[in-house]
This record gives sequence, structure tokens and C-alpha cells, in this order.
Amino acid sequence: MKISFKVFLDTLNIVSQQTTPNVHIEIADWLENTEHENRRICQMFRHGGKSYILGAYICWKLLTDPNWTCLLISAKRNLALRNSLFIRNMIESHPMLQHMKSDLYQWKAETFTVERPIMQLNPSVTVSSLGASFTGFHASMVIADDIETSDNVISEGQREKIRERVAEFGKLSNNILMFGTPHHEESIYLHLEDVGYTIKKVPIIRTRTVIQEDSTQVDEEYLAWNNHPEKMFTYSWIEQQKRETTSGDFDSQYMLIPTTTYQPLVELENIKYYNDELEWNSISQPFGGYLTSCKLGKNHNITRVCAAWDAATGLHARDNSVLSICARDDNGNTFVHDVKVLSAVDEETKDFSNQCREIIVACAYHKISHVYVEENFSATLANELRRVARDMKIMVQVVPKFRSKNKMVFIAQTLEPIIKLGKLFVHERVKETPFLDELQAFPRMKNDDAIDATSEAISHLPELAVDVSKVAKVYNPLGSAGSSFKIN
Repeated sequence: MKISFKVFLDTLNIVSQQTTPNVHIEIADWLENTEHENRRICQMFRHGGKSYILGAYICWKLLTDPNWTCLLISAKRNLALRNSLFIRNMIESHPMLQHMKSDLYQWKAETFTVERPIMQLNPSVTVSSLGASFTGFHASMVIADDIETSDNVISEGQREKIRERVAEFGKLSNNILMFGTPHHEESIYLHLEDVGYTIKKVPIIRTRTVIQEDSTQVDEEYLAWNNHPEKMFTYSWIEQQKRETTSGDFDSQYMLIPTTTYQPLVELENIKYYNDELEWNSISQPFGGYLTSCKLGKNHNITRVCAAWDAATGLHARDNSVLSICARDDNGNTFVHDVKVLSAVDEETKDFSNQCREIIVACAYHKISHVYVEENFSATLANELRRVARDMKIMVQVVPKFRSKNKMVFIAQTLEPIIKLGKLFVHERVKETPFLDELQAFPRMKNDDAIDATSEAISHLPELAVDVSKVAKVYNPLGSAGSSFKIN
């Protein structure tokens, strides 16, 4: 069937009772008009509908040439399978495509074949991940969708591995199409552009030349998608994204400027300081139980509070072992209430009992009901902390957590948004700890234990388990029911 991609994309949207935005029409025209190019890159701002256009493009290619084949490669297998499911659903539901669906045996998750006149060895669509073996694969076109992510570009070795894998694409097909956004200042897309790939960039804020009445030319900014049905991509929406993400993430994901996520933390002058202590109030209820509330000073009603332990030996020239206690109020303000650098373990026995006791004492002092323990250092420390708590007859919920996300990215994405919004409050006593020095030096600091523990604690504040109402279940307030007291 002969039909332009732009018209085909329009039919998909008509079936879905949607209209095709101008930015999608522009990309559709570019994809069709550059069919003669065998090395292409298409970059579009985040949430702009890249995967939708990509799935529609594959369906259009199969509709116009059922014998066409493609190898769809994503950074991770689950992303590749998601794309496969979307394409198969599109074929099954669209009236122009339903005749292409083949029998069940050839209609699988990782590979599927449409009805076609010529029998071939290769399936119509094969999905794979960047880390999988490409042995035996061949296709009319290799399509790489988001092969670069914030997790796989951190080190030089990871970026070199991506370059090596992309270099193999030419052995699989003569035609290569890349879809994605950059995640690092040494992005794979910069390298491919240098070696001759044709590139199309659609940032969220674009620039065009306008001719004035006096025939002079001026450049003006305009929005790539100014009539989104859900009111996204407006200037106010963009400003909100800037505040809620790191500067590096916004430049890379929305402006398509290759930038590292963890740039130096900006606007540290927005951090506010306070000297108040947590003030708890427990009121007994008529049918049993207690209603617990917490205030910080006169204006802050605390709703969530927890602690996180970034475990380490604390020995000389080693990482510090740090406990961070953080809270959040009903206005979304975040408080770094205490940061404690724990004592070093015994160099011979490597016994963490003293550190565990210091943690339990700090939790009892501030009435912290939940402590999150990072398991990346050791999987046994959570049990050790529980044992010490039992021996001290202090109830604390110990929650082990294993973090797989890169540390630098995690710290930047946790701290920078609340700093930019002016919603980070730091207790005066924290100035005596390495916390502020590490913030100033990020991401080129020698140590990051204090900001790492703080980021871990802050990341758990949205969880219902750390609501202040849970404190009554951990600290029995029988002796002070109906009274107010202040921790000095």
C-alpha cells in the first residue's frame, strides 16, 4: 500500500480521536524525506511522543512493504519489550493494519512476523537490548531507541561500551535510525554526528527567524508544542520542570544539549537555617491508641520524619559512617534536622556495635521510628542494628534498602530540586558536620557520605510508613499522654 507516513500517522490519531500536532507532522516529514539516508538520528524533548512516533513508523514501514524487517534495540530489555507490545497492539487494533497479524506461533513478545508474500529467515520485528548478543541478527533497518540512559553513561568505560555496541550496528544492517535524548556531555549522539549521521533535533523551546516590517530579521523563541491537550509544554509547565529536576537533566532531556545530570549544585544560597527542635504531642483516644503530632517551631507542622544510615567503617582514610535525620512538613518543606558522623569501628574486630548504639540513642532522642540502612556496604548491618535496639529496649523499625541507582545521579536528583525551590531547611548544628562542605564541592568532593545519607533519608519521606502518626506504635507515650514536651 502506498501512503505517506504523515497521512498514516494522521489516521492513527483519528482512530484514537486525537489530532496530529505540528511537531509530529514535522518529524514524520523528516523521517520520510530522509529515507535515502542510511545513518540518521532523531532527537525530541522528553514526553514529546518519541516512542509513539517510532512505533507508528515501524507499522507504516510494514504496511508499505510487508517484507521489510527491523531490529529494535533499547538500553534495557524491559524497554524493548514495551515497544514490542505497543507495536503489536497497534497492528491488532488499527483497521488499516489488522490484516497483517499472523498466527499465534509467529506473534511473540520478542519477535513477531506479519503476513508477507515472501518467506524469510528473519522476523518482521525483533526486539533486543544493548547488552544482548547480536550474533545471527540481520534486518533491513536497525532502530535504536533510547540506548543512552542516565545509568549507563556515568563512567568512561560505560560510554566506551555504548560506542563499541553501536559500531556493531553496521554489521547488522545498512540502515540505522537512532531515537533518543542525550544524558551526558560526551553523548553517543555527539560522536555519531561527528562521523556523519544526519540529525534532526526538536527541543522543547525552539528558535526561528522572523522578518520584521522594516525587512530586518530577528530571532524569536517559540514552543515546540504549544497546544498540548493536557496543557503540557507551556512556559509555566517548563518552569515547573526546571524547578523539579536538575539543571543538567533539563538541558539534556528538554533542550537536547548534552549535559551531565550531576552538575555542581546551584542556588545554595536558597538554603534556610533554623534552630528549633522537634516538639511532639501525644493524645490518647477514647477507644484506645494515640494521636501523635509533631511541630518544629511555631510554623511547621511535621508530617513525615525518618533517618538513614550510610554505613562505613569510619577508619582513617576510609569513608565516614553517617546517620542523617530528616523531616518534611505539610507545605512540602524538607528539614535536615541532624547529621551525625559515627565513631569508627575497632580496626581489628570491625565491630559495629558502638555505631549501632549511637544510632539508637539518636533515634530515641529525636523520636525517630524508622531507620533506613543502605545494604550496599553490608547486608548484615540491619540485623545487627535490630539486635542492639532490642538489647537497649528501644523500639525502632529498621528497614534495609539496596540502591542500584548511580550515587551521583541519585544525590543530584534528590537535593537540587528542593534547593532550587527554596524548600531545604538545615539545622544550625549541621553546620558543624561535613554536610555543607560536601554540598559546596559536589560533584567533585573527596567525600560524599553526609549528603549521601541525607539524600537517602529525604528519598523516603514521601512514604506513608514514616508518617508521624506511626510514632505512637513505636514509642509508647503512656507516661505523657495528653501532654506536650520538648526535646532539648
